[in-house]
Amino acid sequence: MEQYSRAERPGQSSGGGRLAGAAAAIGPVSTHTHTNLSLCGAPDATFDGVLRVAAQRRYELVALTDHVHVPYVTDYAGHLGRLARYREWRAAASPPFALVIGGEFEVLAPGRVLAPPELVAACECVIAAPNHYQLPWIEDPPADVAGAAAHELACIETILAWPAAQVVAHPFFGGGKGHSTDALLAACDRQRLDEVIHRAVERGVAFEIQPKFWLDPAAGRLGEFFAVVLARGGRLALGSDAHNLAGLEAWAAAVPAIVARFGLRREDLWLPAAAGASG
Repeated sequence: MEQYSRAERPGQSSGGGRLAGAAAAIGPVSTHTHTNLSLCGAPDATFDGVLRVAAQRRYELVALTDHVHVPYVTDYAGHLGRLARYREWRAAASPPFALVIGGEFEVLAPGRVLAPPELVAACECVIAAPNHYQLPWIEDPPADVAGAAAHELACIETILAWPAAQVVAHPFFGGGKGHSTDALLAACDRQRLDEVIHRAVERGVAFEIQPKFWLDPAAGRLGEFFAVVLARGGRLALGSDAHNLAGLEAWAAAVPAIVARFGLRREDLWLPAAAGASG
């Protein structure tokens, strides 16, 4: 896979002034945020709590993307009802930032996305996880690193083939299956990885930067991957994957450094719009 610094991006000036200006222009954004609607959400991750922290930390945008699991785990009718209430509460609260009511869906196995149509339709944005391997209903990848890398690529390809998908959540994180992110990326077939990037750019599907990458010293290759995505005209999503209010607080502090590292401009980011929002 090609390696680009952000300054080497085709058509991009390498001057430091532009990057500094871009960093100042983008405030905190979380396009992947959980409330206590998710079974793994902390008790403090209430709708009101998220609004309070996001307003205090001057977020520009927060997307609520609670998990949709298999029907014997997620109560689909109850989930739909909560999403409807979130939209009502948003209208009543008029938060000082963009608040989008979406969902996080998941790949069950290569070629199979868990996507209940009624829940997909109720979401204003859709992110999809290729690697929820910690969950018992998700197919495990092979034990060897080459097989695990091929499985990860197949799951990302599955997301890219799903018309509703807008973001690949936490790419190349193995869910505790024993391989580092760097090892998985090193084991990927180069041509196939190149085709995945091409397809994502072509479809406008973003890859997510989130704490699993930002805080992991064994994820350097993923930074190179993100740089190549940007160099080819692709987009990134900045997702806190917060399951509690502390996570949302911490992510607000991390975003400026991420923006500076990759020289992000607003057009490099996937920023969903709430239903009925202008622009």
